[in-house]
This record gives sequence, structure tokens and C-alpha cells, in this order.
Amino acid sequence: MRIEEVDHPADIGFRVFGDTVEQTLGHAAKGLYSLLMESVPDRHSEQRTVDFECEDLCALTYDLLEEALVLFETERFVASSVRVSIGQNRRDGLLRARLDLDGSCFDECELVRRYDVKAVTYHEMLVEKQDGQWMIQVIVDI
Repeated sequence: MRIEEVDHPADIGFRVFGDTVEQTLGHAAKGLYSLLMESVPDRHSEQRTVDFECEDLCALTYDLLEEALVLFETERFVASSVRVSIGQNRRDGLLRARLDLDGSCFDECELVRRYDVKAVTYHEMLVEKQDGQWMIQVIVDI
């Protein structure tokens, strides 16, 4: 998995790449964790599952990352494994997605923070396929 940090005058961001949009969305969650912490511990004692309905892939990216951020800030939950599945309801056109996070909750003293991420933003967000590979770019408010 490749994560590139994106410089921004007031904030910070990242780009991730993958073979499928689902894989790349999972990498985006790990990209967020790479900004939140020095290293992501590889512990799998708990699981969280979240279902989403979104209009498009940018909205799905935003919702997924915002949920990961909320779980991190409220429960100190850190996912070391992320799986995303996407479907579309033909009747209303909304994307249906399920996010499965495997990880653990940590004490604050166990986490070495990099940045205090306040929020995920739509600013300069990209979700696109380039040369047969998916790329997601996200800027977060710090």
C-alpha cells in the first residue's frame, strides 16, 4: 500500500492508490490513521461495522473517513484491517456501502499522535481512476 502525504498551506492531506475502489477506500482509512498516529498497532480484538448510503464516491469517502475519525476520538478505536463493500440500489441510485473495521481500542497513553485532525474535508478531494488504478486524495483540517 502506498500513501503519499499532500502538502497544503494550512492543513495536511494524503493520496492512496489501489486496484479497486473498495481496496482504495480501505487504504484511505489507513491513510487517515497514518496522519493521526506515528504507527498503527496490529491488534484485532474488536470489530466495528458501519453501513452507509451516499450519492457518490466522494461522499462515501468523506463518510467513511469521518466515521473512522469519530471512532478514534470517542473510543480510541484504531483499525488495523479495513474492508469496504459497495453496491448500488437501482431504485434511488444511492451507493450502499458497508465498512468492516478490525482493530482495538487503546488507552490515550498508548497512542503516539502525529496530528490533531479536527475534521475530514471535501476540499481538493479526488476519487478517480488513473491508468487502470484508483486514486483517492483527501485534505483534513488540523
